[in-house]
Amino acid sequence: MIRILTDMEGLINARSPRVPNPVNPAEDFADKWATPEGRAKKLEENFRAWLAQAKADFDVIGSSNDTIFISAQAMQKLGSRLDPTYLREKIGLAIPAVAFVPKPHRIVDPPAKPWRR
Repeated sequence: MIRILTDMEGLINARSPRVPNPVNPAEDFADKWATPEGRAKKLEENFRAWLAQAKADFDVIGSSNDTIFISAQAMQKLGSRLDPTYLREKIGLAIPAVAFVPKPHRIVDPPAKPWRR
């Protein structure tokens, strides 16, 4: 995905066809960008903003070895459920060492009960 997203920006031409179909180069996938409605909706600017955010998201996910984090990011960013155990098995990442230590609590003076004054 990182390679595709990185190469994607280089496939946008300055002139028509802006984003040619590789199978039919006369067809422009971005033909709506130049229409009055497309300019009003800022289609090209929104595409470029989406592309920048997608690259940033996949860079963060790709730089982590924490399968729990990767799973959470996949859900948050892509709406996809990924099982951390499955990820660990398939791509050989280690499970993060997480220790939960309960915080000690001491009650010195219990607060007044609302039914007693």
